[in-house]
Amino acid sequence: MQIVGASKRIFDLLDRQPKIPSTFNESCSIEPTNFDGSIHFDNVSFAYPTRSEQQILTNVSFSIALGQKLALVGPSGSGKSTIASLIERFYEFDSGTIYFGSYSLASINSQWLRQNISFVNQEPSLCTCSICDNITFGLD
Repeated sequence: MQIVGASKRIFDLLDRQPKIPSTFNESCSIEPTNFDGSIHFDNVSFAYPTRSEQQILTNVSFSIALGQKLALVGPSGSGKSTIASLIERFYEFDSGTIYFGSYSLASINSQWLRQNISFVNQEPSLCTCSICDNITFGLD
């Protein structure tokens, strides 16, 4: 009977509908042609779905201009990696808005977004090739 229970959980997982569309969807279909390189967080709040009672970000606002360097500094669990995950749209934030230039992140096609962003996290998995090849790996 354990197999039946396990298979039900697998089928439930397969039947889940993603909160963030990964394919074309009219509500998030913009592929910016004139993106100015800036990113703006406007009162963004977020809690992970599995720990909704523990707010990770509360009304976070900041702007990054094209070419600007920004350091996110804080203790473990303070939301640094979470901010990167929200920029990549791995999670839907609870409130506020993230802008790429003048475009709301929620309106941008997720496929376009992931084709145009490179991110190296704090524990990167590198292939045995150049750093440039590692960063552009997903373009092939």
